[in-house]
Amino acid sequence: MPSGYVDYLTNKYETMRKSLGIKMIIRINDFRAIEAAILKNKSYDEFGKLAELAKRDYPTSMLSDYYLALMYEKKGDVTKAVKSYRDAFTKVEIRDFNQRYDARKADELKHQ
Repeated sequence: MPSGYVDYLTNKYETMRKSLGIKMIIRINDFRAIEAAILKNKSYDEFGKLAELAKRDYPTSMLSDYYLALMYEKKGDVTKAVKSYRDAFTKVEIRDFNQRYDARKADELKHQ
């Protein structure tokens, strides 16, 4: 697939909801899989849509800010990337998304 990764993820969970009648939040492993596909295919704009899903399903976590920061970083907007990484620092950690990584990444970008 050259694009449409976030749409695929949305459709997957919508299909499960319709088929099984269960509304599930998107699993972190699925976020990671879509992140890998986006990075591999350099479809960085999709990180914005992925951030929206993360905000919906994990509103207090740092996941949404992380994806926004990654989008800005990959698109070359260092100022917005640093701000988003710092915003993530104030949110709840979730699995391997943690404050140490975001703080280090923000410092790296700031000193480029």
